[in-house]
Formats: sequence, C-alpha cells, structure tokens
Amino acid sequence: NNMGIIDVLQQSASKAATPDDRVGYGIPDMRKAFILLLRKFYQQNIRQAGCSVFINFDVKSSSDMSFNLQRKLPADADFVTVQTANGSGAFAKTKISFTDDLSAIIPATSISYRVQMNIGPDTSFFFSPVTIDHSNACFTYTFTGNGSWATAANWENNLVPPAVLPKGSTIIINPIGAGECILGTDQQVAAGAYINVLPGKKFTVQGNLQILQ
Repeated sequence: NNMGIIDVLQQSASKAATPDDRVGYGIPDMRKAFILLLRKFYQQNIRQAGCSVFINFDVKSSSDMSFNLQRKLPADADFVTVQTANGSGAFAKTKISFTDDLSAIIPATSISYRVQMNIGPDTSFFFSPVTIDHSNACFTYTFTGNGSWATAANWENNLVPPAVLPKGSTIIINPIGAGECILGTDQQVAAGAYINVLPGKKFTVQGNLQILQ
C-alpha cells in the first residue's frame, strides 16, 4: 500500500537516521527502497523431512531475476551456492521451491541456509538465514518414473521403499514430466518418516496409504 512505499522510501533516504525540518529524510535511494520492498513481501518456509530439506518461499519477481540457495556447513568458511532458480513472467508474486539432499552429510550437524536474490547484473541481496539441526539418519526413496509404485525402474537407483517406511526415512514423489505416481498397494509411513509430493507433481492413491503421527 501507499504507506508501505512511503516507509521504504524514508528508510532508504540519505538522512534516514537523522531527519530534520529542512530536508526531511533526504534523497531516497530507489535501488535500496526496492530491495526493502521485496523483503517486505518475502515469506519463507523451511522444513526437514528425513534426509531432505524443503525450502519454499513466496516473493515478487520477474523473468529477469534469479535466486541462489546457499548452504553453510560447520567446516565451510562462508555460504556456498548449491542450487539456482529463475523467476518467470511479468513482475508478480511467485512461488519458488528448492529441495536439498542431506544423504551425504553426517547427522548431528547444524546447517545454515540463506536465499540470494539477483535483481540485476550488478545488484543482489540476501534474505535472512535460517539454521536447522540435521539429526536424522538418511534413507531417501525418490520416485522419478511414470506409473506404478511397485515398479523398481520407476525409482531412483531401483530402490523401492519398504511397505513400512521407518522413522528418519523420506519418500519423494517426483514423476518425470507430466507423468504420475500410482500407489496400488498398502504403504505405511511411520511416525518420524515423511512422504513429500513435489509441487506440480501428480500422485494417485489406489491402494491404502497410512501416515502415522
């Protein structure tokens, strides 16, 4: 709204810290004001499921903007970019999703994440970092094919999840293209285990799926 725009213009101005009755807040920095406005609209959700971390956020962006997911492990001197994503279409509210696989990282590790937004060739900034405690033993089963759950070739490395998915394990549903995953058998997900259907992917349950809390 108008008051929100006025607020970021004042915060970005040359005398924001010491306004006076002669020049007020001073001269606004439009680039800085735009970044402040983007931060106001930014909403993020980060959660760990088994050995995967799902980073989802809403932000206003367009096709000429991009995002870097950065991660910092205890042994890292600084954050390292692990994934990238591009905006799309005209400037509007957009949903961006990243999935980070922790299967190669030893449990009992603190991991920090932050998102870098690139809004021009010479302009980028960071949203607030978040730290998680990675404590799960990692067993991930990823559906990447099309069709039956029971077909080993539809799963990454031909690894079909057990009928009772144990605590600390994750099933990721990510069918190829416009394909779908069809569960035609009984599947139980134990408390502390997770099943995650990636955004825009199709998952059909014809059998019995039981998710315990």
